[in-house]
Amino acid sequence: MSEIKDVVCFANARPHAPDLALYVGRSLTVQLHIAGAVGALALGAVLMLARKSRRFHRAAGWVWVSLAALVVGASIFITELNNCA
Repeated sequence: MSEIKDVVCFANARPHAPDLALYVGRSLTVQLHIAGAVGALALGAVLMLARKSRRFHRAAGWVWVSLAALVVGASIFITELNNCA
């Protein structure tokens, strides 16, 4: 019965702007993780869609690798979401 209620709630959902208070209220580790992931996702899309030029592609690729490393590094220290388990 709960699954049906969840589907109905999802079907009635309306688009809205993200609640940035949820982001600001998290620890610095979580904020860095989210910012790095969003940045890597956006830059990855640009890298896939943009015309490949040697200089831009190489520089942006290293920025993407740095963002991905930030995401991985921050994820190691995230313990607040699962009560340090």
